[in-house]
Amino acid sequence: MLLAAARGRVGVDHRFLHAVLDRPAETLPALLRFASEAYSAYPVNLEPDLVSLFRHLRAPEALPFYLAALREEPTDPYDNLVGAFADLGA
Repeated sequence: MLLAAARGRVGVDHRFLHAVLDRPAETLPALLRFASEAYSAYPVNLEPDLVSLFRHLRAPEALPFYLAALREEPTDPYDNLVGAFADLGA
């Protein structure tokens, strides 16, 4: 489903979110795996959506993804990414 969204074949809508968020134990590993791949090669940028999903799931395992996103845009990170770091706490 993530690949389909990244390719622009399905939208990130309520059905997508329910499919991902209703079974966090099953989907978190898939989200982490997708986030560690070269997802930026796809036409749709899912990075902000991935940050939102990880924040909602309260996934500290997403820290490497957050750091990679920050490295891409170190001088102007978007608010949701900054919030993701704040959510992790000390």
